[in-house]
Amino acid sequence: MATVFSLATILFLALVSVSAAIEVKKLAGPPSEFSIYDFPDPSENALFSQSALIPIDLNPNPTVHLYLNAKVNVQNDVLHWVAELPVDSESVFMLSFASPIEQFLEIELLDPSLNVIPLDNPIYSPIAIDSITVPSTSYIFENPIIGVYTLHIYGNNSDIKNSGLDSLQNDDPEAYVLWFNESPIQIASQLSTYELHKGSPLGLGVNVFDASLLGNSTPEGRPDALLLDDISATMNVVFPDGSQVDAPMSDDSDGPISNDDDEDGDYGAEVTATQTGYYMFQATVQGTTPDGVQFIRTVEHLASVVVDNADYILSFH
Repeated sequence: MATVFSLATILFLALVSVSAAIEVKKLAGPPSEFSIYDFPDPSENALFSQSALIPIDLNPNPTVHLYLNAKVNVQNDVLHWVAELPVDSESVFMLSFASPIEQFLEIELLDPSLNVIPLDNPIYSPIAIDSITVPSTSYIFENPIIGVYTLHIYGNNSDIKNSGLDSLQNDDPEAYVLWFNESPIQIASQLSTYELHKGSPLGLGVNVFDASLLGNSTPEGRPDALLLDDISATMNVVFPDGSQVDAPMSDDSDGPISNDDDEDGDYGAEVTATQTGYYMFQATVQGTTPDGVQFIRTVEHLASVVVDNADYILSFH
C-alpha cells in the first residue's frame, strides 16, 4: 500500500532539518572506548533558523493549533485568514507559500503603512516527496521596509469543496507560509534528549543569538543566548495520533536545557511521550531586537519515539 503523506508531514520533511532517534549499532571495543558510544549532547546538533514556518488553517472553527494572532472568518462563501507578521531584515525578506489547493487561494500582502505590495516575479518551486507534489511559490523582496506587515489569504469555500482536494474537514493545515528574514538575529534549538523512549519526557530548548557576533566561524553547538527583555517562546507538539499540545517555554532554572540560572535566555518545555511513533515539534519565538524591531522565528524537529524496552536475541558462535 502506498504511503500517504499529510501536507504537514511533507512540509516538515521538505523545509526543515530532521532530528530523529539514533540507530544503535552493534559496536565493540575495549572499556576505555565505551564513552564514545554514548548518546551525544543534543546541544551539539542544534538547528539554526532565521525564518518562521506558519501553518494556515482556513477552518473558521479550527480544532488544531492556530498560529498566534491569526484570525479566520467566512463571509459570502469566502474564507479569509489574516495575521500580522514582522519584517526585521534590512536586506532581504522572502515569502514562500505552499498548498495543495494553491489554485483556489489568493494572497494579499500589505506593508506597515497598509499599502498593497505587488507580488511580482513569482518563483515556482513545487515540493515533491514520494508520488505527491505540492505547489509552492516564493516572492523575494530586497531592501524591505522594516515593520509589521499584514498577510491576507482568501479562498472560495465552494470551489475548495468541489475540487476534491477539500482539507477543511480534517486536522491538517490547508497551507504553509515560510516567512524568511535575512538577519543576524537567529534562534538555535535542540531536542532535550536523544533517549526517545515511550513514557519519558521529551521537548525542546531554544535561545536567540546574534550571528554577527560569531564572525565567520561556524558555532559548535548552541551559541550563547542573546538576553532580551521582550521575548516569548511557545512549543507546539503534534503527537503520532495527530493530537496537538501547545506549551509555554520558560527560562527558569529547572527547565530542560537551563544552566541552573533563572532568566538565562535558554527557553525550554517538555511533554511526556505517551505514544510511540513520530512527533513533530515546533518552537515559536517572538520578541524585539536590541534596536527595538519586532521579529518572529520558528524551528522544527521530527523525533521518533520507541518502546521503553526491547527484547534482545543472543547468539553464540
